[in-house]
Amino acid sequence: MDELKTQHELVKLNTELLENNFMKIDKDDERSFWEVYQYPGKLRGKIAKASNNLVNYEEQIRIELERQKDLFDKDMNSYQNLLADVIEFNDIESAKRKYRFAFELHEKLENAVNKAKEINEDEGLLEMKKTEYIILDKLIKDFQPFYSLVRYSE
Repeated sequence: MDELKTQHELVKLNTELLENNFMKIDKDDERSFWEVYQYPGKLRGKIAKASNNLVNYEEQIRIELERQKDLFDKDMNSYQNLLADVIEFNDIESAKRKYRFAFELHEKLENAVNKAKEINEDEGLLEMKKTEYIILDKLIKDFQPFYSLVRYSE
């Protein structure tokens, strides 16, 4: 884009120079004048192509963002299953395994919060409606008392 701006400014300056001195030039210079005068059309074509490339790139970003959101939703489903397993604490023998699951789930939920923020930032940049992560909020709320118990009893 900077290169196009530079070329445009150069053509603009040359065009103004030629227009100001049009009456003073001979046939070879006149041919050069019209050759230079065609550049704005060529620039418009390059600008249109660059604009189209930006639109295509934005669409690719949107597709990737949707893919990330789908993966995030799948992670939330697995975290719900993990939470259900962790909360089913009913015997001392499985306590160490449940503790490990609890700490793993806590780390995964922290990462999920960061990922949700990242996705929301990307949605904001693309002027999309920000996604609300209700399942994540519910998981954190449901998990917090159990995690507090596990953390303090360790």
